[in-house]
Amino acid sequence: MGKFVNATSGISKSYRGRDTTSVRYLVPRPSYYSALRDRALHTPVSADRQALLEWFRSAHGFYRKRLRKVLGWESVPVLERMDIEYILPTRFRSSLIALPTSGTTGQIITVINDLEEYKFRQALAYRQFAFCDLPRNVRQLILADVDSRREFLRESTLGLGQYWFSQWVISASASPEEQLGALYRVRPHLLTGFASALVRLAIASPRTIPRQDLRVVSPGGEYLCAGWRSILRERYGCAVIDRYGCTECGAIGWECPLCGAYHANGDEMMIETGLKGVIITPLFLRVQPLLRYHLGDYVDWVQDGPTSCSIKLPVIRIREGRRDDWLYDGNDIPVSPLAFQFERYARLKQWKIAQRLDGNIVLFIAWEGRLSDGDRRALIREVRNVVAEREVEVIGDVAGWSAMGKFKRVLCKYVPKNRQPYT
Repeated sequence: MGKFVNATSGISKSYRGRDTTSVRYLVPRPSYYSALRDRALHTPVSADRQALLEWFRSAHGFYRKRLRKVLGWESVPVLERMDIEYILPTRFRSSLIALPTSGTTGQIITVINDLEEYKFRQALAYRQFAFCDLPRNVRQLILADVDSRREFLRESTLGLGQYWFSQWVISASASPEEQLGALYRVRPHLLTGFASALVRLAIASPRTIPRQDLRVVSPGGEYLCAGWRSILRERYGCAVIDRYGCTECGAIGWECPLCGAYHANGDEMMIETGLKGVIITPLFLRVQPLLRYHLGDYVDWVQDGPTSCSIKLPVIRIREGRRDDWLYDGNDIPVSPLAFQFERYARLKQWKIAQRLDGNIVLFIAWEGRLSDGDRRALIREVRNVVAEREVEVIGDVAGWSAMGKFKRVLCKYVPKNRQPYT
């Protein structure tokens, strides 16, 4: 039997098993965001590992078999990315939402949530903004992995607690001129997107970036190195709040607007660090629950973190994360390595991409069944949509490519003329 702090009342309560360890099971959906904000001000208490194991055994046939001979937490085998496809959706109470992702590994999988999980993941992903200097009505522009051939997307809205986010989306692979036009049109308070896409816009923008209303730039999806952070801070002239997470597990950590450290959402997931990389067990997933998911980034706990910060969530240090190389189009304009949309091809199981010394592109793939000429042409069009005016070759062999770095699925050997690579 363990204890947690109820963020809405501050009263300690007991929990049995797994359900009440997450805000998701304590309050109704409209209160997710405010409860997450309030609970960040309290030190989380460790979950009962044995109770968690019993929950997983009873909740899903996949884990009943997997945990048959497991006696304790340390002997639970880690879950790898491609294992997720064997965890069939269960215990869902509303319509299912499929989130296909290849992340920075190039392995395409589909993560399944029901509507309640999806809404909670949204609230958790925006947790850090509750502590930022933002107005109640926030204009947000998102550089996302949508098709650049589609027109500038119309406004959508997201209500979280006392905040109302008006959101516009533009492709991360759109031209810098198009993205800059979106900035002038929206005049966002909050600018989010892939780190490489935000840096690309900062360095390739043909005009001055409008700063009048911009208060926060928040990159995510890639490891934010010091050089990139400096570019973002200098060119956008506002606070840079990094986000750390993945599609499979949701938001893992975030850069604190108050103290600058990275707080982990340790009240909503178990986070294990070690020589094999970070291992995550989210406490809010039921439809496709993940037990000891091996993410692979290298993260440390910070024992001597800031003591004066009002946010009491634990502090982590991201030592090494996944980050791909830049690619360059025919005009030597850098493009975001996360702008490719291969997730739409159901038979594409894995991919890696390289830019040769001569600037031409090679796409390495693992394809289910025979790759038809039509499919090959479609993949080439997909690459050229992102990396324009480059020759593209498709090779049906992923395993044979050993030239990539530990975390890279996009590798560039090309050096653009009169430009230094941005690393």
